[in-house]
Amino acid sequence: MDGADGIVLGELAHEVIATGKIFEGRFALRITVEQGRITRYTMFENSYAAAQAFTP
Repeated sequence: MDGADGIVLGELAHEVIATGKIFEGRFALRITVEQGRITRYTMFENSYAAAQAFTP
C-alpha cells in the first residue's frame, strides 16, 4: 500500500445455503488503513449474480 488507501483484486465463489446455488466472479475491495487498522472498506462484486443466487 502507498498511503492510507489500497485496492485488493480477486475472485470469489459463494454457495447460498437456502437455494443451493453458487455464484462466482471477480471482486475489488477498496480499503483505508489508519494506525494499522482498517477503518473503511467498500466491496465491488457482481451484484446481479448474487441476486440470482439468492432467488429461489
